[in-house]
Amino acid sequence: MLMNVEYGIGNDEFGGNGSVITAEYEKFFLMNPNLGRKLINLEARMKWEKLVQAFVQKYDDRMPIILYGIDLANSKTHTCNAGFTKEEREKTTALLALGYIDTFRHFYPERKRAYPFWTYVGGARARKVGWRLDRQIRKLLNHKILSFKSPLKGT
Repeated sequence: MLMNVEYGIGNDEFGGNGSVITAEYEKFFLMNPNLGRKLINLEARMKWEKLVQAFVQKYDDRMPIILYGIDLANSKTHTCNAGFTKEEREKTTALLALGYIDTFRHFYPERKRAYPFWTYVGGARARKVGWRLDRQIRKLLNHKILSFKSPLKGT
């Protein structure tokens, strides 16, 4: 049952540019950090990433956290796009080093090209070039990890 929803990370510097939506449920927090699609000043972006990491850790002491995000088929070709620069990926690696995992990669380390979304441009689905819009990053604890199995092709 949803108990509360909060917006932002409590830092005025980023105002409407940087957001984290935090939904509090009875047994976990669900968070969706997103600074938007534009690649703003990378130095500011790195500061935001650090603030988000501290924000997440603040909640981590209270209940399990599930972070939602995006993973792309060809992330290396998107290194000039927001969310996929070398520096931003290093921040994700730093979060993983704190004990967080990408749940899909944890349970299916060898599985390739498993995506729930394909753009309509350029025959992406036929080429199996998709996005994981449902990326979950969380700490692996002694409780169930939410899962969803879809009867739809490709999910």
